[in-house]
Amino acid sequence: KNEKISFEKINKIQDNKVQDGKEKFECCICLEENSVLEGVKLKCNHIYHCNCIYQHLITNEPRCPMCRADIK
Repeated sequence: KNEKISFEKINKIQDNKVQDGKEKFECCICLEENSVLEGVKLKCNHIYHCNCIYQHLITNEPRCPMCRADIK
């Protein structure tokens, strides 16, 4: 069964926004490289663009797209 994540849980991810603009990362969803200022770090430590991970969580299971760790 494909369980959807609640909007409340998606909004909680904002608490994990990465603030250090010195570091670079490549979003594994869109494959673009940007500063982590635009990113959000999940509990598994993978970093994604905010818009990319939000869209992923709305349309897919609540798991990290890279390692499949549960996000709930």
